[in-house]
Amino acid sequence: MKMKIWLLLVCYAIGGLALAALVWFVGPLIAIANVRPLDPAWVRWLIIGLIAVTLLAAIVITIVRRRKAEAMLAKSLEGEGQGEAEPTGDGEVLADKMKDALQTLRKASGASGDYLYDLPWYMIIGPPGSGKTTALINAGLKFPLARGMTPAAVAGVGGTRYCDWWFTEDAVLIDTAGRYTTQDSEQKGDQKSWLSFLELLKENRPKQPINGVIVCISLEDLVTGGPEMTRAHAEAIRARLIELHDHLKVDFPVYAMFTKADLVAGFVEFFGHLNEAGRKVVWGATFQTDDKTLNKVGEVPEEFDLLIERLNLELVDRLQDEPTPVSKVQVLSFPSQMAASKEAIVNFLGRIFEPTRYHANATLRGFYFTSGTQLGTPIDRLIGALSRSFGAQELAASGYSGMGKSYFLTDLITKVIVGEAGWVSTNRAVVRRNSLVRGAGFAAIALVCAGLFGAWWVSYQRNSELIEQTFQSTTRYRLIGEDVSAETVIADGDLSRPLRHLFHLRQMPAGYAERDMATPLPETFGLSQRPRLNSAAESTYQAALERHFRPRLLFRLETELRSRQQDAAYAYQALPIYLMLGGREPLAKDQVRAFLRNDWEQNQFRGAANADGRRVLGEHLDALMEFDPPTDTRAVALDEALIQETQRTLGRMGVIDRAFELIRSAAAQQRSRDWTAKAKGGQDAARVFEARVGEDLDAARVPFLFTYDGFHEAFLGRLAEVRAQVERERGLMGEVADQQALQRQFDQLEPALLARYGREFGSAWDTALRTLRIRSLTADRPRYVTLDAAARATSPLIALFESIRDETQLTRDRPKPAGAPATTSPATPPRVAFPAGVVPGAEIEASFRAMHVVVEAQGGRRPIDDLIKNLSDIHQSLMAMSDPAQTTAATQMFRTHLQSLRGNATRLPPPFSTMMQTAANSFDSDATGTTLARLGQALTEQVAEPCRLATAGRYPFTRGSTNDMSIGDFERLFGTNGTIDRFFAANLAPYADTTRRDWTWNQTNPVGRELPVALLRDFQRAAAIRETYMRTGAAGFSFVVRNMTMPQGIVSARLEVNGAILAKDAPEPPPPPPPAPSGLEILFGQRPPPPPQPQRPRPPDAPTPMQWPGPAGMQKAAVILVQDQAGRTATLERSGPWALFRLLEAGTVQRSGETVIATFSVGGREVAYQINVAAAVNPLTSTVLREFRCPGGR
Repeated sequence: MKMKIWLLLVCYAIGGLALAALVWFVGPLIAIANVRPLDPAWVRWLIIGLIAVTLLAAIVITIVRRRKAEAMLAKSLEGEGQGEAEPTGDGEVLADKMKDALQTLRKASGASGDYLYDLPWYMIIGPPGSGKTTALINAGLKFPLARGMTPAAVAGVGGTRYCDWWFTEDAVLIDTAGRYTTQDSEQKGDQKSWLSFLELLKENRPKQPINGVIVCISLEDLVTGGPEMTRAHAEAIRARLIELHDHLKVDFPVYAMFTKADLVAGFVEFFGHLNEAGRKVVWGATFQTDDKTLNKVGEVPEEFDLLIERLNLELVDRLQDEPTPVSKVQVLSFPSQMAASKEAIVNFLGRIFEPTRYHANATLRGFYFTSGTQLGTPIDRLIGALSRSFGAQELAASGYSGMGKSYFLTDLITKVIVGEAGWVSTNRAVVRRNSLVRGAGFAAIALVCAGLFGAWWVSYQRNSELIEQTFQSTTRYRLIGEDVSAETVIADGDLSRPLRHLFHLRQMPAGYAERDMATPLPETFGLSQRPRLNSAAESTYQAALERHFRPRLLFRLETELRSRQQDAAYAYQALPIYLMLGGREPLAKDQVRAFLRNDWEQNQFRGAANADGRRVLGEHLDALMEFDPPTDTRAVALDEALIQETQRTLGRMGVIDRAFELIRSAAAQQRSRDWTAKAKGGQDAARVFEARVGEDLDAARVPFLFTYDGFHEAFLGRLAEVRAQVERERGLMGEVADQQALQRQFDQLEPALLARYGREFGSAWDTALRTLRIRSLTADRPRYVTLDAAARATSPLIALFESIRDETQLTRDRPKPAGAPATTSPATPPRVAFPAGVVPGAEIEASFRAMHVVVEAQGGRRPIDDLIKNLSDIHQSLMAMSDPAQTTAATQMFRTHLQSLRGNATRLPPPFSTMMQTAANSFDSDATGTTLARLGQALTEQVAEPCRLATAGRYPFTRGSTNDMSIGDFERLFGTNGTIDRFFAANLAPYADTTRRDWTWNQTNPVGRELPVALLRDFQRAAAIRETYMRTGAAGFSFVVRNMTMPQGIVSARLEVNGAILAKDAPEPPPPPPPAPSGLEILFGQRPPPPPQPQRPRPPDAPTPMQWPGPAGMQKAAVILVQDQAGRTATLERSGPWALFRLLEAGTVQRSGETVIATFSVGGREVAYQINVAAAVNPLTSTVLREFRCPGGR
């Protein structure tokens, strides 16, 4: 144990030194966001000190916990004895002994009480007087607390009334009071003390409270105590073992020790010859098994028989060794005396260890017989009879003196029981908890170390990857930029040519694009190379911009200035930009950005397809101006001749033009304040509006100058400043500006600028609004999300009209947000005076009056509200039209709302009137398409598919088929309010004209114009079937039949149709002539004259009424001919609900008006019948069944 503590201390020391070394040597290398927190020495000393304090605290806590546990155990052992209300006389002495024992064990262990925890602990239980203490005292064990030759135990709670603690060299044996086992003196108190004792064990040794249990039972009590006592002891011991298992949560072995074996008559005589070594051996049985939880109590009888057999084997030798008849009798009877106790022993152990499923089962490890001392009167059952058989006098019962020797105890305890100290299991929950705590501690240390090494490894890998990526990127750059890099002279203004080259440099790992990105944590920890790589990449990117981007910008400006020499307005804006980029003038970054981006958007790279390209160019431009090296480092020389020529052009530029361009140029720098439909139309603007083809919605843009704020701030607010600036710019235009004519233009500067501004204002708004297109409001059916957005109270249409009104009502005050700078407004007249009667902005405002009216209330309601209401109603109607139950009503309402929309659209100014007319046409077309789609789907689901299932492969729709369509299916499909009729009436009747002989679609209805004629023909045939075969509502018709011809040579002909019979017999032949009279008859005249023969009248051919279809079970049609008097027949027969029609198909049918002549060939003879049906269309000859096709089934 001492070694364990030293090992623990060494581990703590090594771990602390390792952590301290890491902090001291590696700490300065750790960098987080380019900050090295562990670089100062005092910080590292502080952290090392905290590590040392933490380790010392862990060591102290460990030692304190161990001492506290040992103190709690000592206090538990001593406390209750000292707290007894009436302590025994030995209480203080035993307490002193306990202290003495702990002191002795502490000195022996050299530690703080771990000796108590390292030794195995065994509990001894058994009834009072079972010899537990005697067995321990005489077991030959070594007790460190013994004084002289007398063994001593440390008494615990209340002296020997509770338990004795026997501390041996090999184990701690807990000798419990017998009343704890039986609990028969004071049950509640004994049980409480017993359970408290178990909790004490569990608290002090939570992992393995005990290593085993020794159950002691006296053979004397077992043999002589009677069944009731034996059963009571067994049940009490079983209960205590169950409580041990439930409270201590371990599986422990149980050793059954039968004490006082010397009281079995013959024991001393049989074993008296053994020496000391022989008396130490084990007499009993230990079950052989590797399964520690296997209960082998069932093997007790077998093992017991083996013990008796062993005694019998030694019996002969023992008899020869005994000199007297008395001792021979004693020896001879002993095996039988032991065998006589088998039943009691087996029953006793069985009651204790019998397995059950209702609670944990104790595991019997073995059973043993012992004797601690020889005291009392032996139990004799056989000796008297044996003495008489040996001729000896009957022996009187004699007792032992008590001064004996111990038998079979020493090895049992030291070698068997203590030797199997590891047989017990552990408390899994406690072990798991301790393991987790211990593992968590070591894992934390390992994790910290692994984390540090892992962080450096990851940092090394990430920085290596970054370097490798930079190298690969540089290699790719050399390949893709070879043609651009090789240029020594830039001779074009194609900005797209170096874009790929510049983009690659900008996006290099750790390049300019990542300059503001913090260094990723995995790249830090003192190994980051990103700052160096970033510096190199930025330098390369800057050089490329100066070499390939700036010259092309200048070349573009030079080209445009040359080509537009007559455009003084352009030259007035472009020349300053040219001089700034060339280093001649201070760089005004916002002015340069505004000019170049406007040039790209309006001229060089127009359209939505170039939006990404313009964005990339803007990024390179921003980077160029951010770097902006000194003028003398630029390698580009400006074209002096071009500059002078442009200045001469500007000299010819009027004052009005120059002044307006100054205003325009300054306002262009505030591009972010431009009016755009996308921004002013609300969050759904992009959902409802789009730009013309090839343009982004941002193209619907009005420059800031031509907005309300632009008018008051950038125009009126700068007029005086612009006047002064035009005078100061004479140097820009050179000597040509010194012309007398220019001076005269200043007199009309402000009114002229106002007029110019008005023209430009209207043009800017007209261009922006004509760029707008309204999206298809029906493209996203059936949800109509776009239409829903346009029809809401927050509609982009309302937002746009209100924004246009706000931006063009230039003479009205507009509330300004709090904190906004003061600007010139109608309430604050400009410092520049205008002629009397001139209100700046009034003419512009009047030109937009049509826009203002749309969002102004007229009679309590604004026109825009009526328009939005139309759109909302149309949206609701379109949604309702998707419901078949509401289609008709919703369609009618839709038409009404659509007409109202067309009317309201005419009240809008262009281009919005055109937009809404386009939307109305789209609604009309979509409604038709929606209706057709819904009708097609409903037709398939409600008619085509049910019809196909009912008619496909069935007669009469499939001629020759052996399968008939049932009459019920026939009525459900074609009957009034049947499948076909119901669908037509509910869905198609409004679009059809059924008053004509051939039905037609209503051509005035858009839906009717699109429906196919063939579909209407199918429904018309279905109606014809209903009218022909279901005139009374149900399927069926009546008809009459009469015979037409009767073949010769037959007896009768019979027609049977659904139970009705038409029969006709052939006419009887004339009677044969009487035989000629014989001669005698003539001679004697004896033959009487023949009697007269009656003439049978021929029955008339009366018509027979018949019905189709027939009743169930009688659905048959047949023609039967009886060929002779013998009854031979020829038959033509058909069965089923359509038997009549099948029979007619088997014959020949001729039609004459309402009459049908049906001729059948039966047995080679023909018979004809006349069939009359009182109907305009004869169902027997109609072709509508054969011609019918399921509607929508094509």
